[in-house]
Amino acid sequence: VLLYLSDPTSPIPGLKEMISAYGYFSGYKINVEKTEAMDVNSNIPLGVKQQSGFRWAREGIKYLGINIPLSLNDLFRTNYSKTLHTIKKDLEVHTE
Repeated sequence: VLLYLSDPTSPIPGLKEMISAYGYFSGYKINVEKTEAMDVNSNIPLGVKQQSGFRWAREGIKYLGINIPLSLNDLFRTNYSKTLHTIKKDLEVHTE
């Protein structure tokens, strides 16, 4: 699950409660300590990060095969060249 919080400093405790409730009703066990968070183009205070219990990515995260960098301005550059190269390579193999 990928979530986006526009102002994460105050709703993180509420988010953790929602994750817990989801786990209870769905029967899934949610491990908050394995949950990865990323500070996208903002500056979340260190204290808030530490209290969340989440692992905070230093260079970005990978979600469904897409690399999401810390700066969303780098999203295209981070993914396009590698993906284009892979597609070209796959096409060359299948056309020979």
